[in-house]
Amino acid sequence: LVLYGSAALTPEHEVVRFLQSDEFTLPRLIRLLDVPFDTVLEKYPGLCTTFGKPREPRRYPAEVIPGELYLGDWDHAKDETSLDHLNVRSVITIHQRPKDISFGSKRQHLRLQQDDVDTDGILQHIDASNNFIERAISKKHATLVHCGAGISRSASLCVAYLIHRFKWPASRAVAHVVRCRKVARPNEGFMKALHDYQKKLGIADDKTADEGKEKENPVIVDEQKDKNGDQHVVEEAADPVPCFVTVYKDETVVDRVELPGNSKLTLGRSLETDIVMEHPSVSRQHAILQSEGQKVYILDLGSAHGTKVNSRNIEPERKVEVKDGDVLEFGASTRKYVISRGQKESVGMKRSSETQKCPPNKRQKEMVGAYHILIKHKDSRRPSSWRDEEGKVIRSRSRDEARKILSDLLADISSSRNTMQRFKELAYKHSDCSSAKDHGDLGTFARGKMQKPFEEASFSLQVGEVSGIVETDSGCHIILRSE
Repeated sequence: LVLYGSAALTPEHEVVRFLQSDEFTLPRLIRLLDVPFDTVLEKYPGLCTTFGKPREPRRYPAEVIPGELYLGDWDHAKDETSLDHLNVRSVITIHQRPKDISFGSKRQHLRLQQDDVDTDGILQHIDASNNFIERAISKKHATLVHCGAGISRSASLCVAYLIHRFKWPASRAVAHVVRCRKVARPNEGFMKALHDYQKKLGIADDKTADEGKEKENPVIVDEQKDKNGDQHVVEEAADPVPCFVTVYKDETVVDRVELPGNSKLTLGRSLETDIVMEHPSVSRQHAILQSEGQKVYILDLGSAHGTKVNSRNIEPERKVEVKDGDVLEFGASTRKYVISRGQKESVGMKRSSETQKCPPNKRQKEMVGAYHILIKHKDSRRPSSWRDEEGKVIRSRSRDEARKILSDLLADISSSRNTMQRFKELAYKHSDCSSAKDHGDLGTFARGKMQKPFEEASFSLQVGEVSGIVETDSGCHIILRSE
């Protein structure tokens, strides 16, 4: 990443200092132009362009039903390479101008004209959409449903198909679609239409269904596996097992990322990926780690230097199942990415021991490294902070209110895929300790250096673990052990 300006840049420039801070993952790849940009333009015109939009990394639509139904926006529909990767041979366009996009003879295309307005107009398209999706499934093709933004119209058609196929109530189908694509939000008129469609099919709402007979679990049969077919259970039909990726550098844990059930993580050097890697041998869009029901797969996206599972190279552009304890390596990077499966942990719970295939960092008994977030209140030893020097806010805050703030932050951290990164972001924004300027980093310390409750909590944590709420004379804390 080359930074330039109208004049020569220096390391002291505020933008340079900001980009080289811990908040960013690639500070070592940042270079500065020590001459004005016009000088470079004059000497090396072939390296410069007036085109300001960078090439965006490939984005994949959300997977609503594994291998069969995808939800996305207009850009997803235009990305022919991604559609080929996903075996999408049928596309539903629901838009005010559906004729603005076409696919030739390569894909079956259903165009539905619909404005995103708060009416029940979506009802008129449901039967055609459902029939189109089922025809594609019968041919072993996947279908992409898209509108302009992939929020309301296309999401509503996906919800309607789940209601039709699995006899789910509308609320359950909507919840599943939102889990798959977080921005999905059918408008109020479409929601009413979906509830009407549920009633038309004679499907009870959640409460009635729970009190009545037990519902049969809907399953999807993957006929590509064998003649008997493996059953891939869609979310809520069986509890998907969350997956955790623990990143080791040598024997030290440097990160831990959650892969929730029925979701994907992209890996590569691009800043747009979910797990960003620094090693130059790693491709910008290197691989996808994907959870489907109770299985997890790794897919190498045709990277330049390959992906290994347990030290063996895998075939590019073909999904490979990974299991508990498997070790992933990317390119020539020495970092190891260890898969662990199990119940989702609550923040503050102790972690089970890491996989034996990549031994975890030895427990530091004499020294620990920690980040923390401090929320002061009126009964704190010093009820003021660098944020609130006169203490006007802190002196009006009760102990219970301070704990409530931290409880909300814990919930935020618990739902994040990247615990360390999110903790640091929240420390910078909320902590009353001056360490907030360093994203909550306290460095390393030995026993006897901190107040007793803080010390005991810090030394009891595993590396990468977040504590519950800890109270000291300074106020209320949450702690993340970093080493």
